[in-house]
Amino acid sequence: MHLMVKMPTHEDRDNNFLIINLSTMTIQLIQGEFNSNEIIDLMTKMIQVKIKYHEDKINSHLNEEDMKYREGKIKLLQNELVQVRSFLLNTNKQVVVDAKVNIA
Repeated sequence: MHLMVKMPTHEDRDNNFLIINLSTMTIQLIQGEFNSNEIIDLMTKMIQVKIKYHEDKINSHLNEEDMKYREGKIKLLQNELVQVRSFLLNTNKQVVVDAKVNIA
């Protein structure tokens, strides 16, 4: 991935761009200690956003193959939410969560 950055000059020329090679990037989404209700709420909201993303793609009139793929992703996310909720509801202690997104 390349990022083009306009170099500050008094003149506006096409050759005033610096190309920076970005091989990876990490975003720290969640880091900390939470009680089970807090992390259930946070995980539910994050998964709902991802489900909504797939629903919006389905509603944008994708071909049948893409729709089936996204419907499968939605079911997988729903199942994972059920599993994480079950796990966390059986935990009566603080849990440590470290969630990152790695972009390469």
